[in-house]
Amino acid sequence: MYRLYAVCLSIILTGCNLTSRHESTSEQLEEVATNKSLQEITVLGDQYIHGGPGIEPDTAKGVRHIKYAADRGHTPAICALAGIYLNGLGVTKDVKRAQRLYTISANQGYGHAQFNLGVLLMDGREVSPDIESAYYYLSLAAKNKRDLGDMAQDAARLRDICAGKLPKQRSRYIDANLLLQHSS
Repeated sequence: MYRLYAVCLSIILTGCNLTSRHESTSEQLEEVATNKSLQEITVLGDQYIHGGPGIEPDTAKGVRHIKYAADRGHTPAICALAGIYLNGLGVTKDVKRAQRLYTISANQGYGHAQFNLGVLLMDGREVSPDIESAYYYLSLAAKNKRDLGDMAQDAARLRDICAGKLPKQRSRYIDANLLLQHSS
């Protein structure tokens, strides 16, 4: 089926100047982090976790950067930190904490967190399945083309699978609530 997009940053990197500089060194990236841009600190953290051009992977350092940005409320960093805890990347795996962090980021409107949380709740391997909540978050993600681009179509397909598992009145009720939330 669909893989869980556990670390959210791989897609947001395309909008950052750092990924277009293939000759970036760790010194150049460290210099960016001193400017206190939370987006760039998050990207730097991702570069340390996954490695990159001129970057030697250092998971502990990457986690510190992402935690720094997440602690200051940077929504993509909160989502990335959820993926870190979900997968136990340089930290003790903590699925409940990952779910809480995804929920925080998703409720702030971040599409990748909405998608990941919906998949996590639908899948039921890591947490108890909650098809109604999965339907809700995947519905939000399906409408969030700004963050997700083509992945919004994947969210819509997964939402429709959830809808098939819910009573029709329940999915209509959730849809009505989503409309009310977005009209106010």
